[in-house]
Amino acid sequence: FADIIHYDAAIGACGKAGDWQQALKYLQEAQVNRLQPDNIAYFTTLRACGNSEKWQEALQLLSGTKGLDVASYNAVIIALEKVAWERSLDLLKAMDRVQVAIDANSLAGVIRACKNAGEWQQAVALQLQVELRRLHDTLTHSALMG
Repeated sequence: FADIIHYDAAIGACGKAGDWQQALKYLQEAQVNRLQPDNIAYFTTLRACGNSEKWQEALQLLSGTKGLDVASYNAVIIALEKVAWERSLDLLKAMDRVQVAIDANSLAGVIRACKNAGEWQQAVALQLQVELRRLHDTLTHSALMG
């Protein structure tokens, strides 16, 4: 491909097709070709991994990459909702450490993960964070109650 925009499109198509392995290959190929993947490339690759229930691969990619945006973290949080509530909570802490702004989607995803695991006290504590961070949003309330 000529530039990162073409890789973004190819990775996005792989994600829609559920081909997480090819999405990762395209991301790596862009790097080999000395193209700097952008947040779109990382987000779509992370989402492809998450949608294919390859959350370990998504976590590995996320942990090895600096400068990602909140959407990339949220893609991994969503992937963790049904399988690893503690890891989703760890991601919130990591976001704070690397100064990625936690948004209502981040907290709603972790609240759902805690709720799915029966960790109601943790879910309620996270809802309090929503209030403290002034992220009043029906998304987090429905995650807790729904």
